[in-house]
Parts: sequence; structure tokens; C-alpha cells
Amino acid sequence: MKRLFIKRSFFRIILYSNLIMLVVPLTAALYLYSGYSDALTEQASIYHSNALKQAEQIIEERLGGIEQSILRLTLEPQVRRFMNDTAINAERRYYLVKLSEQLNSIRNSNSYIYDIFIHYPKSELIVTTTNTADQAFFYHQFYLKSSLSFEDWLKSLTVKNTLKYAQLDTFMFESLGNKEVLTLTQSVGYTGNNDSYATIVFLINADKIRQLLTNIAAVDSGAVYLLDDQNKPLLALGQTDMLAYLPPGNALADKSGKVTAAGNEYSVFTERPQKARWKLMSMIQTDQIMREVKQNKLKFMLISALAVLISLLIAYRAARMSYKPVKKLVMGLKAKAGFEQDKLEKQLANELDFIENFTDEVIRDRDQVNLVLKEQVPTLRSNLLTQLMKGNMLASELSKYSPQSLGVELPYALFAVLLIRIDEYHSDSWEEQRYAKFVSGNVIEHLCAAFGKAYVADLDPDRLGLLLNVPGDYKLDDLKQSLAEAANQTTEFIGQRFSIHTSIGIGNFHPELVGIHLSFREALQAIDYQLIQGRNAVVHTQELPPRSAELNYSYSFEMEMALFQAIKLGDSQKTQQLLEDIFRSNPNSDAMSLQMSKCLFFDVMSTAIKVLNQLSLPLEQIFGDHNPYDELYACRSIAQMQTVTVHIFTSICGHVQMNQTSRSDGLRRSIIEYMEKNYADPDMSLSKLAEAFQLNASYLSNLFKEQVGDNFIVMLSQLRVEAAKALLMDQALTIQNIAKRVGYSNSNTFIRNFRKVTGATPGEFREQNRVDFNH
Repeated sequence: MKRLFIKRSFFRIILYSNLIMLVVPLTAALYLYSGYSDALTEQASIYHSNALKQAEQIIEERLGGIEQSILRLTLEPQVRRFMNDTAINAERRYYLVKLSEQLNSIRNSNSYIYDIFIHYPKSELIVTTTNTADQAFFYHQFYLKSSLSFEDWLKSLTVKNTLKYAQLDTFMFESLGNKEVLTLTQSVGYTGNNDSYATIVFLINADKIRQLLTNIAAVDSGAVYLLDDQNKPLLALGQTDMLAYLPPGNALADKSGKVTAAGNEYSVFTERPQKARWKLMSMIQTDQIMREVKQNKLKFMLISALAVLISLLIAYRAARMSYKPVKKLVMGLKAKAGFEQDKLEKQLANELDFIENFTDEVIRDRDQVNLVLKEQVPTLRSNLLTQLMKGNMLASELSKYSPQSLGVELPYALFAVLLIRIDEYHSDSWEEQRYAKFVSGNVIEHLCAAFGKAYVADLDPDRLGLLLNVPGDYKLDDLKQSLAEAANQTTEFIGQRFSIHTSIGIGNFHPELVGIHLSFREALQAIDYQLIQGRNAVVHTQELPPRSAELNYSYSFEMEMALFQAIKLGDSQKTQQLLEDIFRSNPNSDAMSLQMSKCLFFDVMSTAIKVLNQLSLPLEQIFGDHNPYDELYACRSIAQMQTVTVHIFTSICGHVQMNQTSRSDGLRRSIIEYMEKNYADPDMSLSKLAEAFQLNASYLSNLFKEQVGDNFIVMLSQLRVEAAKALLMDQALTIQNIAKRVGYSNSNTFIRNFRKVTGATPGEFREQNRVDFNH
């Protein structure tokens, strides 16, 4: 009885709760019904307006991010570098590659961006995320389906554009095919007086914008438009001809209202973000809005009447149904907790207690999970610092990531970045690399903590970044000197104590958070300069030579032609000598910039590529999947780049030489196969062999000696003697029979040649081998 009583008590609690939940709201709803009609009408309008506003906020977030990207790109020196160029020489193509890489990085960071290109009218050049092209070629290659003619397209790029959106156009992508895109255009350096400017164009995924608008009700019973700042449609969904019914001048484009179209009244809703150059407008039939209101009124009345009549039945039924899952839940939890079935039935009265105890266990497990998550804090902190260094996070966004919870405090005014690169690992094992980075990071962080706040971030497999935040009252000259000393102490201590070779690049101090990225870029330039100074170097950005003092490299046309001919002939020794002369003629000093040093090596590499192109030898045939350019990029010093360059050129010469001799090798194999089949022919001679291969006997003799290493007579004698050795093992065969079988008509000649090749007569050879066999 006790179990039943407790069970019924729990059931009554559920029943009473359901009655209260049903009766009270229904009573209040009936009382408020008189004012419900207007509220529903207003709510319907608010619903459609909010749906439009929600879509506007999402689109603003997406397009706003793209606009920020294009504005940041206008400030990049890489973009402005080519505005005054009428043609691009070989030296500046390196920077074009870097600019393409930068555009590709921006494109990959935002899935709404299909592609990016920059138009330079002075050079009529288009720079994309993958390559460069002439403007006419680019148009005819990728705008085949465009509604714009080449002249109109070019005109749109040669006027001043300030975050200007253009109507839908069709762009042909190599991997995606024809796609509709929204075009966002921004001019850089445009004055209208000359053509020394650039135009940045972002191609935005129109399908993704459509997806954001498909949930708006107006798409099914009206239309939704994305308009530019001149109220021209950029993109439309639904009944796309509805704009024709707006008042003259499109007066409703900036506010809400009503219009009549084709005998139907439409409600117009408009949303425009602040400072945006676009807006959203939806047009939906007013009857559609009111139809939903009327339907809701009718439903409300029916439901209210029925609910009052059957509330008791619903409450009772709901109580029963509510109790069943509780019982089932308890049984399932007890089964998972390991209770036996008989004990389970006896303890059914304690459902709530059991749920409470089980919940406590779950909470304890959750706490354990939280403890594990805390162990991930170093990784999260490293990611936060990496984003700050690489400029992927604005100062206003920092608070969203709760840096204090990750142990990051930046209370001071000045910021600097140090980059620590592991010059050499003892092995390729992940544990050894992790150990080296752990030691290097802890040592530099400990030493730099004396100046202020210091935090280390793991940037990539062989590089660490240290963010240093110091008070603004430091004397910068003294601080820079002390920081350089700390860096030198780090490299010396790690090298002596742990045998880990490191190089450190130091950026300047800059105020505010935006200075972190500036210092990071300076530190990158400094650490790259380690290529010239060698490993275990500490380089401050101020130590880099000024551009005005840079020396250009020496690689004359005569040098290139001599190297070209040596490679073409496959002369490895001559090629190495020429490379050494080129290296000696160029100063390996601080006066030549890192960029000039790299340009020299890649210019030399281009000579080899020219030879391979002329000989129709693909690079993959020599190096396979291995890219020699990647090997040069991976070098850590100029000396290493010289060694790698010599190795690459030696491999190319070897392959060229092998390719030249491959035909002779084929002929050599054919000749040897012919002689192995016909050595027993008594008439076999050099003349007969030359006739068989349709060659001159004198030429064949020289070729035979060059390819085989012996003359024809020696080779024929060796083949016959080897065959005779096998026959001598048969005691039943006479020396004369064996001589005829291997091609000798005279046994004396056979004996003489056999002795000349083996040092013994055939009889002696047979006797020796018989004795060996008997032993």
C-alpha cells in the first residue's frame, strides 16, 4: 500500500500541476481576447519586419566583413607597389607572387568570397589569387557569360569606386564553372588625373546571399530585393518584377508602407544598416498577413473553447502520460547504474531520490570534463596570441575571447613581438620537436618577464612567437638593448645547456594593440634575415639595411649563357665551377638585402628551367613530386642555399647527360642480345654484326668499345668461353666437339682463346672442376 500511496501522491502532484498550467493561462487568455486582434495584426507586421531585419543583420555581418577586408587591402603596400608600373620586370614578379598569395589568403578566410582580383590600368594587368593576366585575356577567359561588354566592364574598373556594389554578373571559375556573383569594387589611389591607380574587385557568392533570404515569407507571396544605394536591384527573390509598382522615384525604398500591384495590396518593409551602401526591401501581400491573423484568431477561439471543456481530461491524461516516462526513465537509469531487476521493483517508490542521486553523479562527471577543458587553456591562449600577432583580431573583438580567463593580461601601453625559430632539430620525432619548443619558449618567456608581461605562442612547427607588453615609461633605447641581451642569453643558454640551435627576430615597440601586428611583421623580416647571418643569430629589425643602401646582385647575360650551355651539355663539373664563380662575384654581407639574395638564387634557377623547356624535359621527370623551389624556400642560410642550388643543378646535368645517352644504351643492349643468341655462328664477325644493324663497321667498332668497354673480339671470346665452361662439365664431350658447338672451327684457336680468358686450357679447367666436385 505504501508504494501505491506514494505513487498516487506523485501522480496527483503532476495532475494538479497540469490543471493549474492549463486553467490559469486559458482563463487569462479569454479575458484578454478583446484586445488580441489588434495585437495579432501588429505582431504579424513586426514578425515580417523582424525577419527582414534579422536577414539584414546577417547580411551586414557577412558583407561588412568583406568590406573591412577590401578596405584593409587598400592600405597594403603590396597593392600600391605596381600602380605606377607600365610593365612588370623579372625582379618585381617575386612581389606579384607575394601579392597573389596575400589575395588567396584573404579569399580562403571568408567562404562568401568566390575570388579577388586587382586591376592596374597603367600596365593593363590583372592580379588574381592564383596568377596574373592581361586585362583583355582575363575578360574573355572568365566573363564569357557576362552581360557587360569588354568596354563596359573596363569602364566600370576605371572610374572611382568606393565600396561600390554591382548587379549580378556571371563569372566562369576554373573549378566551379559559371557562377553568379555580386561585385564589390574599391579604388586605390584614384585621382582622375592619370591612370596610376588600382581597382580591387571582390566576387561575392550570390547563392549564399540568396540562402540568407529564402526564409523570409515574402519570397513565397511577394518579393525580396537587395538594393544598392541608388535603389537599383542587386539581387531579387520571388516575384522579381514588383519594383515596377513602386511610386515614382521609388519613394518607399527607404521606409515602410503599402502599394497596390495587379489589384492586390502589398505591404512594403525596408531595412537599411547604418553607413551601408545597400538595403533590403520585402513586398508581401497584405491579405497574406491578415489571413494568418484571421486564422490565428479562429484557432484561438476554437482551442480556448475546447480547452475549457476538456481541460480536466487533458490534465488527467497528461498526468498519466507524464508519469510513464518518469517511470521508464528511472528504470533505464537504474539499469545503467547496475541495479538488479528485483531490487529495482522494491525501490520504485524512490524515483525522485534516485533521479537526484543520479544527477549528482552526472554533475561530478561534468566537473571532471571541465577539469579536462582547463587543460586546453594553453592551446586556446596560444591561438588567441597568434590571432593578435597576425592581425586577424581587432582591438574591439579582444574582450569577446575573455583573455583574462586564459591567463593573458595586457595592461601596459607598449607592445613588441619576438620570433624564435628552431634552426635545427636533432630528429624528426614529434616528441623531440615539442621538447625543443617547450625549452625555448620557457627560457625566453622567463627572461622577458622582467620587462613586463610576456606570453609565448606556438605559431608553426619550427617557430614560436613571444608577445611582450611593457609600461610606457621605459626608455626605448635602453629597453631595446636589454631585450637584445636577453635574446642573446636565450640562444647561448639553450645552445650550451640543451644543444638546441635557435635564432631570434625582434620587432620594434609600438603603442596600442594594433602595434602587435606591425611588430610581428618586423620580427618576420628580422628572422628571415637569419638566412644571411646564419644560425644562432639575434636580429633586431633596426639592424636590417635601409633600402637605399641595398646592393643589387650581379648575374650578367654572359654568365647566364655560359651556365645555359654547360647545363645543356650535361657538364656537371663546368656547371659547378660557373655556380661558384657566380657566388663569389656577389657579396654575402649585410649590404645585400635578403630579398636581393633570394632573387639571385631564383634568377639562377630560372636559367635551368629555360634549359629544361628547350630540351622538353619536364621538372617532374627529374625531381618527381619533390619541388626544388620548396627546398630553396626551406633553406636557413645563404650557404645552405648555395649547397642546395649546386645539388639541384648537378641533378639536372646528370639527367640531361643520361637522356642524351639513353639511345646509345638501347642500341648497346640490342647488340649484346644479338651476340648472345648468335655467338656459336662460326662466321660471326664485326662486319656481319654491322650488316645486321645497318651500321658502318668502323662506327660500330668505336661505339662498341665506348658502350661495352671491350672490343668486339674480346666480347665474342668471353661469350664463347662462358658457354664452353658449361659444356666442359659433360665428360662425354670432346674438346673438339665443344669447340664446334661454341663457334670455333679449329680446336687450337679455341684452346688458345680459352687459356687467354681463363688462364687455363679446357682440359685443365675440366680436371680442376672434376676434382672440386669429387671433394
